[in-house]
Amino acid sequence: MENERLTPQRKLELMQRMSQAKNISEYAAQVGIDRSYLYELRREMEDVMLDTWSQKTVGRPSHPQPDPAIAELQAKLEEMDEKAKVWEARARAADAILKALESDGAVKKTASTRPIFWRA
Repeated sequence: MENERLTPQRKLELMQRMSQAKNISEYAAQVGIDRSYLYELRREMEDVMLDTWSQKTVGRPSHPQPDPAIAELQAKLEEMDEKAKVWEARARAADAILKALESDGAVKKTASTRPIFWRA
């Protein structure tokens, strides 16, 4: 097995079983690998783990900064919502005035969408 190239999966399997073995020399003889090679694999694995861990930042990842274009669009949307509320209030007031004028007979209903105002 010494001349055989080991896949990463096989190396991982050997390391996992090595960590469970009571006697590393017996385990190495059982799988047909030199004991020193198993220790070399373990050092390599530790180096890779340390390298990977050192590239990560400590702590929780920060929240991404909001896109300024999205913030600008949200501000415009809020502004338009406020304007819509004003126009809705004006439309309700105009409807109330129109109903009051209709009840007083100051406005004549027609088939047209525009009312005719009378002078009393």
